[in-house]
Amino acid sequence: MIVEAKGIGVRRGGRDILRDVDFCVAPGEMIALIGPNGAGKSTLLRSLNGLVKLSDGTLALAGTPIAGMTRRQIARVAAYMPQQAGDTADCSVAECVMAGRLPHMSGTDGGDRRRVFETLERLGLLEFSERPLSHLSGGERQRVFLARALVQEPRLLLLDEPTSALDLRHQLDTFEHVAAIARAEAVAVVVAIHDLSLALRYADRVVMMSGGRLVADGAPAAVVTPDLIRDTYGVSASVGRVDGHTVVVPLRSMGNDRPAGE
Repeated sequence: MIVEAKGIGVRRGGRDILRDVDFCVAPGEMIALIGPNGAGKSTLLRSLNGLVKLSDGTLALAGTPIAGMTRRQIARVAAYMPQQAGDTADCSVAECVMAGRLPHMSGTDGGDRRRVFETLERLGLLEFSERPLSHLSGGERQRVFLARALVQEPRLLLLDEPTSALDLRHQLDTFEHVAAIARAEAVAVVVAIHDLSLALRYADRVVMMSGGRLVADGAPAAVVTPDLIRDTYGVSASVGRVDGHTVVVPLRSMGNDRPAGE
């Protein structure tokens, strides 16, 4: 296993953000983390990268307890793409992506530059390589930060809403690219996502979270059901098939069913 988490918890200000989470990820597996805002998805991703300190439980990356790993050692296993990247310094796209090679660098290596430009080409960013980040749209910057995570050559790729600023075409292109890497290179992928239809289409497993706990973990069709959507999101939804793909159509908020005054 790339990730083995047992009973992990995160507590802040006396409040449990994560509680008693058991979670494992195998090489080549793509897992979608779903759940409402505040469910704990981003905190779980950050804990798997050592950016959030655990209050309870144990966590191992590639068989090594994360508590005994340095930041460089963690970065050689796991790459993390945050939902909103704070690194918006006015460097060029190529310079930003090159930062993803830092965990592996021991000196001057032309291979690092080659990997950067190969990844930029795969993501359709080669024409922007010398352009400052400040000159890019939000969606273009999001693809740059994905490229930076990919050139890190991780065994575990942690993505927090990687398509939130992308148009429909680039949403599909991004998931196709990530899924191909997971299959071809046995990279484990954990992606927090709000789009349930994309989760159903690409994930091998879906993990549903609510209130800092895992409420369901299994095959996509077993987790993304009208009953669990209603209980977890408070939304009535239809789950059906369109052109060979399972899709989720939200129908109405269950909050509208509450009597007046509640």
